[in-house]
Amino acid sequence: MNKMEPAARIASIWNWLPAFRVVAETEHLPTASSILHITPSALSRTVRLLEKELGRELFRRVGRRIELTESGERLLARVRDGMRYVYTGWVEARDETLVGDVHIASAGLATTLYVQPALGALRVAHPALTPHLHAAHPESVALRLLRGEIHVAFLSASILHPRLTTVHLGEASNGVYCGSAHPLFRRRRIRRDEILDHDFTAPLPDEAGQTDEGWPSHLRRRVALYSSHMEVGIRACETGGLLAVLPDVIGQERGLRRLPLDEIPPVQMFALHRPIIGPRDRAFVVLDAVRAQIAHTDPGDPPARRRARGA
Repeated sequence: MNKMEPAARIASIWNWLPAFRVVAETEHLPTASSILHITPSALSRTVRLLEKELGRELFRRVGRRIELTESGERLLARVRDGMRYVYTGWVEARDETLVGDVHIASAGLATTLYVQPALGALRVAHPALTPHLHAAHPESVALRLLRGEIHVAFLSASILHPRLTTVHLGEASNGVYCGSAHPLFRRRRIRRDEILDHDFTAPLPDEAGQTDEGWPSHLRRRVALYSSHMEVGIRACETGGLLAVLPDVIGQERGLRRLPLDEIPPVQMFALHRPIIGPRDRAFVVLDAVRAQIAHTDPGDPPARRRARGA
């Protein structure tokens, strides 16, 4: 067994680790070669040298692709952690911890409702940070976090991952709303079946046909407009004569009427991020700003909902 000291052993493989990470994350030598500007043969040789030093195979070939072995998965997780800590030490040494870009992903009407104004507060508190707001796709958000492409994601569904932290931020109460141009806007008494007889606007459904605004699956409705843009749906409700499921905070802000359909569950709000290193971690300061925004804009029991219940 090799008796080298840990520092000497790490030094002997140090230059191979960045290449291993790119190959491991792409699982495709030509793609990794293009990213690193290294020939595929040189990259393959680097992987073989690392495997020889380790005494374990890191990849298995599956057709034209390669996949990580269990040993490869373990090493990739630690390489990601190690590179993150080294980078954090670098920016701390340069006194640039909260300088530059911070990448935030958000999905769903409720989370975006709180994330967008929180970014304004973040710019005031940390003017040297430049926020980048991305759409969060549940099928890829965990991988993007692990790769460091985004710092924190805000979602309306919990994603469990052994190397990521999930935080439940709370919930946003929902209701069915209509604008002043809608025939139900000035009606004093409205039956449930009358609401369901009108057309809705809704977010684009996922692969299972579900929308993220919390519409109950047991209720049948007609959707006349699907949109991936939050503001398009709100405007369609305000001026287009369509009903929409909206967080109560938005319904109140826009002067819409909340209709008496109390079967819409609240939307849960979660944050997903890598383990936080310290109080100046970028995920931490963004999460703190969003929490403050949620606390500031919590609608409690809005008057519109009390009127809908007849309270």
